[in-house]
Amino acid sequence: MKIITEFKVRVKSTKIMGEYIALHGRVPNSELPEHLRWKIPEDEIWIRRNVYDDKRRRNKILGHEDCELTLMINEDLTYKQAHAKATRMEETGDLSICKY
Repeated sequence: MKIITEFKVRVKSTKIMGEYIALHGRVPNSELPEHLRWKIPEDEIWIRRNVYDDKRRRNKILGHEDCELTLMINEDLTYKQAHAKATRMEETGDLSICKY
């Protein structure tokens, strides 16, 4: 069964995001920098302002985040498993990896 969840995209400054270009609330806190742990709600994707402002880059990054979230929710994958599959989808262009 496919579970559909709406995610809000929140644009954040480089000061808040640091070196990270995008994060979502299902990334384990142990994978996050200390200043962001327990701060990102599960229904949000945070994206750095300069990435969001570049439409092509924004679409690519949000596609990756959407793929991770879809796999984590619908296939009950861990963040690392979903990230690896989302990266493979980006590298190969095989959209079927993340589609239901």
